[in-house]
Amino acid sequence: MRKTKPLLPILLLIIFACKKEHNLNNVASFTNFPLAVGDIWNYQVFDSINNTTQNAVFKITGFYISSGMPVNITHYQTQTIINNVITDSGEIVTAGDTVMYKPTGQGLFSNLTLLLPMSPNSNWHTEYYGDSVFVTGANESVAVLGTTYDSLYNVGRIQSVPDLYIYQNLYIAPHIGIVQETLDIAPWIPVHKTIKLVSYQLH
Repeated sequence: MRKTKPLLPILLLIIFACKKEHNLNNVASFTNFPLAVGDIWNYQVFDSINNTTQNAVFKITGFYISSGMPVNITHYQTQTIINNVITDSGEIVTAGDTVMYKPTGQGLFSNLTLLLPMSPNSNWHTEYYGDSVFVTGANESVAVLGTTYDSLYNVGRIQSVPDLYIYQNLYIAPHIGIVQETLDIAPWIPVHKTIKLVSYQLH
């Protein structure tokens, strides 16, 4: 994967400039977005390439802070384990009101950028070419593997560049995190993936 860390402060400024002003009614903020060392999420993952359903663990293993402009940057180190094999050692990067999932291998939430607080109809562009994220709904209820989650935010992501189209849809629960994701990639070898929360342990 192409390394972007040296450009991160500049890219964050671009994201800040592109952000749409939020309606402060019905928001999800850092106060209810779980990010702590030791947090663990267990997921069920279906991948159409192999036509398999696997168990995955996503956890935060550590953190460090680096200097940045206009704000310091916190790097939460993450690990993804699929069927007892470590497939990714990436990070979640936060700076100001930005949360960026940045896997380095086979991660679960590829290059997802969130701006908090979120509100219905908010949208923003990210550091990646042709990439945009938007909130399509709030206060939704969805059943995931027999468990109903309430007060969910429905978040979509589209990346459209020559010879590549990615559509990512997520449901995010305050105080829990991502409870479901669907990912579709086209056109060369179509890929469909679903990720569903099984259980979690938060600190």
